[in-house]
Amino acid sequence: MGMATLVLLGISLVAVLLGLIPCLGWLNWFGGVFCIVTVILAIIGFATDKDPERGTSRHPLIYLLGLVGGLVLAGVAALRLLLGGGVI
Repeated sequence: MGMATLVLLGISLVAVLLGLIPCLGWLNWFGGVFCIVTVILAIIGFATDKDPERGTSRHPLIYLLGLVGGLVLAGVAALRLLLGGGVI
């Protein structure tokens, strides 16, 4: 679950950063979706990926990075879409 969160966060990062280039703003639609999926996957990872002996999360920093990074990138993508009118 942790590896999937990191992979989706990487895809989100690339899509949002490429979407900041003029005339590629439409790419933020895909980046925003990947950001939301990353946040959902990080929340599920926090809730379900537990160490049986201690009862705590196995990789809390990975899930925290996915959660915070996904929310920040979603905000950047939404701001770029707002500035570009949702198209450019």
